[in-house]
Amino acid sequence: MHRGNLVYSIKYDLGGAIDADSQSDALVAALRESFGEIKTKDDDLAVFNFSYLSRTHPIYEIQSRRFKFGDQEWSEKVEFDPAGIVTVWLTAPEVEAESPAEMAKKLLDINDAFVADKNRDYLMYLDGHNELRGRLKNSNVPSEEGSITLRHIVEDVRACVSEFVGQRVRYNFHDYRPVFIVDDACFCDEGLRRSLLSMCVKTDQPDLPNAELDNLACNDRFAGNTWAFICRRGAWTGALIKMLSHAHSSWFQIHGSIFEMKDIEDLMNRRLNSDEDDVSEDTSEFLSYLSARKNVMFSEMFSALSSDFITKNSQCRDDLDLFMNQFGVKRQIEILKEYTERISSYLREYNEHHSLIQTRNLARNTRILEILFLLNTIAGIAGFAPALFSTDINSTIVWDLPRLIAVSTIVLSLIFYVSVILVGRFLRKRHRHSRAVEADWLEKLEVT
Repeated sequence: MHRGNLVYSIKYDLGGAIDADSQSDALVAALRESFGEIKTKDDDLAVFNFSYLSRTHPIYEIQSRRFKFGDQEWSEKVEFDPAGIVTVWLTAPEVEAESPAEMAKKLLDINDAFVADKNRDYLMYLDGHNELRGRLKNSNVPSEEGSITLRHIVEDVRACVSEFVGQRVRYNFHDYRPVFIVDDACFCDEGLRRSLLSMCVKTDQPDLPNAELDNLACNDRFAGNTWAFICRRGAWTGALIKMLSHAHSSWFQIHGSIFEMKDIEDLMNRRLNSDEDDVSEDTSEFLSYLSARKNVMFSEMFSALSSDFITKNSQCRDDLDLFMNQFGVKRQIEILKEYTERISSYLREYNEHHSLIQTRNLARNTRILEILFLLNTIAGIAGFAPALFSTDINSTIVWDLPRLIAVSTIVLSLIFYVSVILVGRFLRKRHRHSRAVEADWLEKLEVT
């Protein structure tokens, strides 16, 4: 008789990380007031380096309960990560089967039922955050809850820690990964692997190409292909769970950051296409915000790429590297880097273009100023010239006070006029020099 069950790792974003160590005591007090007794993950000491743990906030287990799902009793455990994530672990009860093929079918049936029930809660959650737009706009939001109601605990955690969170754009979508826990015989069965990891191919269908299996990242204890994992029952330990959770959290944070950049780009495009006059100020603010966010985002990714720095032994390091590879974390980081650099470049080029337009307008206005000042100088000289030779002042040309004032005014006017001319020529020269840059910017804009 074969035995197996299902475990789900589900991640929700809180919209920011806890921003200061000094708030830890107040945070713990707020969590205890809302959720009663909370637990820290003391077993982290066995798998993570102390140097890493000293630079991160502890993860808190804030709720553990059992609930009815159909005619079965499932367990739920909720963790709060001050990095800005709520993790929900759901564990289905064990099932028995006569063969690996039957085991695969039973586990997939459980997964199908879970997804259908979870999506009821998920649609209600997204509707509450105004995310049912685009192709989700016509989705039918259920009027009644199912057995799985994760949105309530997530909202409770958000309300509890909101005053401690450094705000940023919140990613309102969750992400989940199923882990199929099976015995050794099932783990080694190729047909079961194909069925469970594809999550849609049944073992009673004709054999399919082994591309799915060929792309597996696996060892002798677990296997995965980004969206699902299979693990030997004896290998499903606390240390392995932590490595999976760390990799999943890293992927989720990066994935949310990509969509944060997408939202910023959409907002920026709307502002640039508007008729408002203060758009240039917005682009400068966008660029400053983006620079600050890039520093924070990529500093948070350090642990995602440094398994030697954070883990305590080679087994945990290898497991974490394998999970990171299965999740495609490095690929996500490259996508985020490319996205942020493209937006930054676009904003810088827009600011350059705006500066060029301002320079051109300033040069044109300077020319007008030259003409007006020349006319003013001529009029001033014409007004003071009779006074220089007036017999009412003195019959001879002497440098008395009236003539001194007149001559000084004329000389200063000429000096200022020459200065205006020189500045105008400099600006026109700068404008001509930068026309090539403007052409390049317009060309890039057309390509975009």
